[in-house]
Amino acid sequence: MKKLIAFCLAMLLCLSVFAACDTGKGNEETTAGKEETTAGKEETTAGKEETTTGKEETTTEGTEETTTEETTTPGSAYDVEAAAAFLDAQYKNADTITPVDYEVFGQVMVGLDKYMVSWTTDSDKVTAVEGSPKWTIQVDELSLETVNYKIIGTITAPDGTTATVSYDRVVPKFEVTSFEDYMAAEEGTSVTVAGIVVGINAKSAGNTRNHLFLADVDGKGGYYCYQLEQDPLEEGVALGMTVAVTAPVTPYNGMQETKGGGFVIIDETIKEVSVHDITDKFAAGEDLWNYVGLVVTIKGVTIGAQELEKDTSQYLWFAIGEKTGYVRTYVTDFPTTLKAEDKSTIDEAHAANFGNTADATGILIFYGTQPYLIPVSTDCFSNYQVVTKTDAEKVEAEKEAVSVNDRITEDTTITLPSVGQYYDDVTITWTVDNEAYTITDGKLVIALGEEQATLKLTATITCGEVAETKEFELKIDAAATDIYVAKPVTTPEADTAYKFFLVQGNLGQTLYLTGEVSGRYLVTTDKAAQAVDVYAEAVEGGFKFYILVDDAKQYITVYNNADNKLSVKFDAEGTSVYAYNATVNAWVTNMDGTDYYLGTYNTYNTVSASKLSYITAENTGVSQFPAGVGSFELATEKEEHVCEFADATCTSPKTCACGKTEGEALGHNIVENVCQNCGAKVVTVTEAAALEDGTLVLINATVSKITYNWSDSSKNMSVDITDGTTTLNAYKLGSKVGAGDVIIVYGKVGSYKDNKQIVDATAEVVTAHTCTEFTDATCDAPKTCTVCGATEGEALGHNYVDGICDRDGCGAEKPASTTYTFADYEAGEQYAAGEVHKLDDNVTVTTTDCHFTTQLRLYYSEVNDWNPNGRNGVAVFAMTSAVKSLSLNAGEKAGPMAVYGSTDGETWTLITTIDVTSTYTDYNVELGETAYTFIKLAATEKQVRVASITIELA
Repeated sequence: MKKLIAFCLAMLLCLSVFAACDTGKGNEETTAGKEETTAGKEETTAGKEETTTGKEETTTEGTEETTTEETTTPGSAYDVEAAAAFLDAQYKNADTITPVDYEVFGQVMVGLDKYMVSWTTDSDKVTAVEGSPKWTIQVDELSLETVNYKIIGTITAPDGTTATVSYDRVVPKFEVTSFEDYMAAEEGTSVTVAGIVVGINAKSAGNTRNHLFLADVDGKGGYYCYQLEQDPLEEGVALGMTVAVTAPVTPYNGMQETKGGGFVIIDETIKEVSVHDITDKFAAGEDLWNYVGLVVTIKGVTIGAQELEKDTSQYLWFAIGEKTGYVRTYVTDFPTTLKAEDKSTIDEAHAANFGNTADATGILIFYGTQPYLIPVSTDCFSNYQVVTKTDAEKVEAEKEAVSVNDRITEDTTITLPSVGQYYDDVTITWTVDNEAYTITDGKLVIALGEEQATLKLTATITCGEVAETKEFELKIDAAATDIYVAKPVTTPEADTAYKFFLVQGNLGQTLYLTGEVSGRYLVTTDKAAQAVDVYAEAVEGGFKFYILVDDAKQYITVYNNADNKLSVKFDAEGTSVYAYNATVNAWVTNMDGTDYYLGTYNTYNTVSASKLSYITAENTGVSQFPAGVGSFELATEKEEHVCEFADATCTSPKTCACGKTEGEALGHNIVENVCQNCGAKVVTVTEAAALEDGTLVLINATVSKITYNWSDSSKNMSVDITDGTTTLNAYKLGSKVGAGDVIIVYGKVGSYKDNKQIVDATAEVVTAHTCTEFTDATCDAPKTCTVCGATEGEALGHNYVDGICDRDGCGAEKPASTTYTFADYEAGEQYAAGEVHKLDDNVTVTTTDCHFTTQLRLYYSEVNDWNPNGRNGVAVFAMTSAVKSLSLNAGEKAGPMAVYGSTDGETWTLITTIDVTSTYTDYNVELGETAYTFIKLAATEKQVRVASITIELA
């Protein structure tokens, strides 16, 4: 089996085009902190290229030659020409460079007719392998020479009419980029790096993304290969193997790394993972960039403080002299050598040794100029040496550690620590300078008053005879008494005071700039009356925004600080120019060729700068919250809002900014195929494909495929629409429709990568699709609608007679054993009780306190105060005949799993208890002589995950 995962970023683009018409899969969307990809961007248009029947047509674009030939039958009822044109639209502009295997369509739908496609190649080094509904073109990923070849597709109509298409392709020569060239490569340059695997992140192991950390095969440095397209564990990668990764160079905060792409295993031999001692270089502040991605050790570090925030990044600091670093215990980024529960072991050992010395070991990464380590074992701190601290040193450490939130924006109770964070013999007492606030039982209760207040809080830190004080100044907001109504402005005027604001949906607050800065961020308040005035200055390319401090302009500026971390500040220079982006309703500035927007994300309440690529129409207002410029009118709670209605349109009634509507939409007034109200043209899909971008159209069409499913958050979906001749994509359609529905689409003609589409569209369903034409059920598949793909009933299942299925057209042999991979089945509900899943005609599994997803997850919870009964995940497999043999592939969440057998489903016998390891492993179960027809799996101490089960029946 090939160990290929994916091998070239260019190929990924090609595959995404192929996938745009893959029935039932739609488009994939990935949201991760560093990069977000919007689903549905690959749009295709069928019917754009015309093919003339009975002659050969050749088109040359760059190095690619496309040839289309048809053989027609007089009087044929099928349009093989349209099928060829559709196929040509998918592949004529696809990437010609094919370093990995890829898929091509094995069938094409034109209207309701299915055309089969078979593929061949003109090279003995490239093979076309038949599949359904796609064929696979297999190439040699490790080819030592460039292979130029052609793929030839033959389209066959139901009546035998045929046409052919062909495309020139190239398998590139396998070449590895030297470490020196990799380090010197500019952003976006595609490289192929080869190295020994020293660390693995894999989604199948619970990581948020797929990463590989590699040691250069020539020993010159390390590689951090970020966000790979495929899962390393699923492709058989193990520590010590040698792999080659092909991806673009994507520097991040000063660190060279690759992002995306894929890899191939080039040597399965397990080599020792070296640990590099960088103690002297770290202490001297020398360049450590070559060590990124390698396992390193720094000896004799002093254990520092901890920054532990629930569910977010977590840091364990250490230092040598003035040089600091940290171990990051972010469990979803733990390599596969660690489990989530190992975090507490690491944290507790670090906290217990505050002030002592130890050796720190892990994979070296940088954030800006700050180095940090990703742990590879629970011994990331080892060789502890106790350092005796004086009372004064303990007091100084606790004085540095103690902190209090200095900005109070709502009624709150602050619990004040009474003992040190690191030393139990350090005591802390508190006093407050304002009689309106008191400390009772170590708690400071604050209720907002009518006016803002300032409170001085003093901590006295004592150990033995040594005592020090530390003062905190708390700024307390006034309680909100006024209500302000925001009116966003996209073209601000000079010398007009505005407020810079954002709606933080996850906090349920509208936040405003205060004119203050906290570290790298701008401070906000939820009191509009306390917001600072912001002014706009028109300049070339947009606007600069500023506040006035002692009548001097202080501009809102995006910059990289001394640690190369993206930051926002107020300064007199004003280097940031902002332009309004209407797609995501954000103010955007460009710095060093990258666009950034101002706003916040997740549950943060400060204004920061983030890459524009992080925000999309789908996540705006959900996880990303852009800031805007607005004017505010003061209203009182007693004043009633008076609606000001915008005029009705063809599709919308009169509407107020508050959302209230009045009356009804005007509806379209069609005269000679043109709406007299909005100017939309009534056209067919074919006619729309020939119109200029921006033309408003009304199209009566059939939904041929759902390319992006309906999203309740973004309120849109993407679909292909057809008139039987031409297919266009309606991108981000603001109406929910189904495959096969006859609809009227109202929108604009647009283009994406030279392919026409319909954008800014809504739809009205004229005739909802009803499934009437089904393919017959087979042994493996139920009846299936030929239009929308919906199924009815169940698959017939095999009917074995003397070991051979006797159903017409099958003839399958009864397998000696069957492997049931849970990823192949529809997912169930989490924690469901008695949920039934039919694996096939012979095996059914019923799950309780499990999650039947891509794996069978057996949950376990111990008995405690909140869960007095505990919980054991149980899965019961029921078979039609006795089990001859049984094996399981389990792992990832380590723990014991009990296996029981039964002949009646009521009385159970413990067969064995499997001690599941941390990686997916096959476990054979010895069944003995009992003819068990029921098997039960149960977690007994920890959650256990099972990827597949192999059962042989008698």
